Amino acid sequence: MPVAVVTVLLFGGSALIAPVLWRGGNHDTDFLYLATHTRAVAFMAGAAAAFAVFLVQRGASRKEGRRAGGAFAYHLASLTAILSLAAVVYVSLKVSTYHEPLLYQGGLAVVAFLIALTAACLSTDRGPLARALRLKPLMEIGQISYSLYLLHLPVYWLLLMAYPDMKPYALFLLGTGFTWLLAMIMHYVIEQFRTRDWRPARAVPLFTAASLAIGFGSWYLPTHIADSMRPDGKPLVLTLGDSMAEDFATALGRHGSKYAVVDGGQRGCGVMSPTAVRDRTDTVFKNWESCLKWTDFWSDQLSAQPDAALIHVGWDAAEQQIDGKWLTPCDRAYQKRYAKQLAKAVALVSEESPDTTVLLMNERNYNGAITSEWGSCFNQAVADFVDSARSEVHLLDLDGLFCDRESCRQTTDDGKRLYPPGDDVHLSEAGMEFVTPWLEKELDTAVGS
Repeated sequence: MPVAVVTVLLFGGSALIAPVLWRGGNHDTDFLYLATHTRAVAFMAGAAAAFAVFLVQRGASRKEGRRAGGAFAYHLASLTAILSLAAVVYVSLKVSTYHEPLLYQGGLAVVAFLIALTAACLSTDRGPLARALRLKPLMEIGQISYSLYLLHLPVYWLLLMAYPDMKPYALFLLGTGFTWLLAMIMHYVIEQFRTRDWRPARAVPLFTAASLAIGFGSWYLPTHIADSMRPDGKPLVLTLGDSMAEDFATALGRHGSKYAVVDGGQRGCGVMSPTAVRDRTDTVFKNWESCLKWTDFWSDQLSAQPDAALIHVGWDAAEQQIDGKWLTPCDRAYQKRYAKQLAKAVALVSEESPDTTVLLMNERNYNGAITSEWGSCFNQAVADFVDSARSEVHLLDLDGLFCDRESCRQTTDDGKRLYPPGDDVHLSEAGMEFVTPWLEKELDTAVGS
């Protein structure tokens, strides 16, 4: 019993990890979604459920006449299993991305609890759900489920790295097939070595060697990656701003050859610091807490002392809610505030990294998030600021690269789409390749090759 109580308390403690560490930004979710200490809640939920099942079954075995109430207990367990599984499916359908804040405000713990509850109720081995799960194909999935869990993410990631423009359905079909095949190999071939009778004379040296290798890797790899940021003494470019800044970092890293690059973009973050943002479809996005603290994030990124800071904050071109009032880039109040915010951004770069050249990019006058009117007013505000900053800031005319007075181009010269299907904001792989020579040329002019 004491161990069971400790396990339940550990489950409660692990459920608090994500809410405590989550600060509201995409960089937080990228880390927390995969972090071991965040995922510990699932292991502790399973352990707590196992203790609960053991204690219930032990108590039932000690009671006389348990058959009298057995039917009701089995029906209740069966119904609870179905409802909890349905709740897991419902939550999974409601959450469309791992950036969803609800996941880190208790959602991961709730899902872990529901799955553990489902498994505990199925321990009766009776009821329609238990009978369905005894079907041989589903039992086979259960046999290799842990291997599937370990392999699915790297398989999907590698496929996306190899084929960035792969359709979602193709990724699902191909990724599922590869994952299934590799999971079968892992379970029926590699897993057999784990279940062998490992004697201490053989196991201890192997475990020690593996631990030393992992420890060395955790020490060496961060240093190696940091050093690789400046290969062959190339000038270092730090991208700052929103998700397009992330795209430009990826473009320079994959398709460029002249510059080393560090990605300092934050999805959904500009420098305007509004309460919320509203795009051209009237969809309202509450601002992330980490976006409101963009100066802290930029300061951390600027510790790399880059040769150039490439800033794209086109998300600021959408409507901004400031002090309860919605402002567009065409409003005078917006323009006055934005000039101050841009000055704050440039001053921060100069303070944290005095030798860094600042390149400020405008926005395409029309994209999936903004109207052409907002885009034109935003670009004018950026141009006015660059003029006032004189030689301190270099203007990068993204609008001139993609758009003319009538429209913005959608394809490359050879007909490839510049944007992913259904996304008129971010760049496709072809779009990144298209923009890279222009980026390097602009950097050459501002920084010098």
